[in-house]
Amino acid sequence: MLVAREKVPDDCGSDEGVSLWNTLESQTGGIFSKIDSSNEAGISPERDVEWTEQIDGFQSSPPSHSYLQEKIKSRTGPAVVVLRMKNSRSKTEMTRSLQDAVLQCCDDKECRKLLSSSVVLSSGSSLLWVGIYTAQEPNDPQKTALAIYNLSLIRDRVPSYFSRTPTCKAQKGEDALRPRAVVLKHSSMSSVAAEKKGSWIELYTGTASGQLMKIVLDKQGFEFWLCDRAVQL
Repeated sequence: MLVAREKVPDDCGSDEGVSLWNTLESQTGGIFSKIDSSNEAGISPERDVEWTEQIDGFQSSPPSHSYLQEKIKSRTGPAVVVLRMKNSRSKTEMTRSLQDAVLQCCDDKECRKLLSSSVVLSSGSSLLWVGIYTAQEPNDPQKTALAIYNLSLIRDRVPSYFSRTPTCKAQKGEDALRPRAVVLKHSSMSSVAAEKKGSWIELYTGTASGQLMKIVLDKQGFEFWLCDRAVQL
């Protein structure tokens, strides 16, 4: 299954949407078809919601769910939203299973702008995701925060920022997902990559000044090592 973001005409009431496309000729409608039986399956932002950048997609391991991570702008300001769907041969069944969560950071200071992110691919039951957030305060010596989330904790909630095709009459709601831990605060982190090695997670963060930092994370106890210093959260 291919998940693709596409432009739609201005008179359709929404400027963008996400569609599910076939990747095999043997699927219903043939390769690159959006049709599932007699319906198209897709996800669109509500009228007061705008996607500000390209979306990022990934799957759990084993591949039971597909995830979409999006940066949006609404009447309440910018936000980072993760959508989750149960994988299925039916595109309409996937969109019917759509759930979402707004990723929030952090407890002492609200950071809404996401600079970089990475998913931690592993065969465990938890799907971990890391992101660098900023409060966009230029004089703050710790204006960027590196946070880690467990996306497996997204609850069964119909998204409030999006509509889906086929439509669903279930009541919408907003679920906020807070980080499992804030790993590091720094003046100028700008990028992050994550790698799973055995029972450890290695995070590599880059800074605006050209530094590369390596953080080693114990997945079980969430004990972190930055350079040669251990920090227990």
